[in-house]
Amino acid sequence: MGEDTVIGVPRNSRHHVSRARLLRLLDDVPLIVVRAPAATGKTALVAEWARNQERAGLWVTMGDPVPTRLEYWRTVVTALADIDALDRESPLREPLREPTLRRTLVRGFARLRKPFTLIVDNHNVTDADVDTDLVTLAQHVDELTIAVAGRARTSLEHPRTQILVDTRVLGTKALAFTAAETEALLDRHVDEATTADGRFVHELTGGHPGLLRAVIAHTQHRAEALVSREGLQEFLTLLVRAEVRRALQDPRQRPAATFVLRCSLADQMRPVLAHQFAADLLLEEPLEEGLHRLEMLGVMDVDAISGTLEVSNYLRALLRVEARTHLREELPELYATIAR
Repeated sequence: MGEDTVIGVPRNSRHHVSRARLLRLLDDVPLIVVRAPAATGKTALVAEWARNQERAGLWVTMGDPVPTRLEYWRTVVTALADIDALDRESPLREPLREPTLRRTLVRGFARLRKPFTLIVDNHNVTDADVDTDLVTLAQHVDELTIAVAGRARTSLEHPRTQILVDTRVLGTKALAFTAAETEALLDRHVDEATTADGRFVHELTGGHPGLLRAVIAHTQHRAEALVSREGLQEFLTLLVRAEVRRALQDPRQRPAATFVLRCSLADQMRPVLAHQFAADLLLEEPLEEGLHRLEMLGVMDVDAISGTLEVSNYLRALLRVEARTHLREELPELYATIAR
């Protein structure tokens, strides 16, 4: 293994836009959490950061389905063994057992070359014991940096983790492109894009990476310079409308889609209001599980402490248009409920 290289880092696209403001946030902390929906640039960001690390390290991508605690750490340890990072006396060479797992991990990671960086991509494990394992390693192993990237909110984002170990959390809002980054992205992909183009595309998309890619693909497909503000607004509205209508036409998805439309009417919701909005919809899964899934899809953000919900900024206005169409008869009562 190279003495100053993180092994296994995926290659970024040639169209990748470096984001210096975010890269700086990843330095000089022992525990890093990058959590956001798919297509928001988590892997690209962490990969660029890892490639610039002048230290030994390992990149591990967890597969699907979500592994158990033992499967999680067996995957990591196997990868460490594959890059010859474990010395002959490492306790990690012995079979991992649940009762002694955390102590074994601390002893084993303490024997790795220092400094060392462990990066786990697709970290969607919701087992609190895995989070505790990670925090314990970051606390007790000198010169170890741990970075995890995934779609699932975990207890690593809770403020109590900050009490135990210095932690940096980058969420969906942090990964949104700024106006300047949007301009740089358009300049790379769209002929004759101007600063003014960057500003209005940023305004329309809220800087959401997925919507920015959709705008770029739409423009390139038309094989012309950036389309008008009205044209892009219509395109994004039609894109969201098509997804909403597809869900409403599917009997299995209709309750969840109706719930999201109701939630879009409020800027923020306390959990009690979310339960009222869900009460008569016969959702197929418990509300907490549904909210977790919607958050992983990028539809909603949930505050880790208060449980306050809000539909993602980039979708709220578009969903409200659909709500006025599909929820016309119940709108007065919904707004009265929000007001109360």
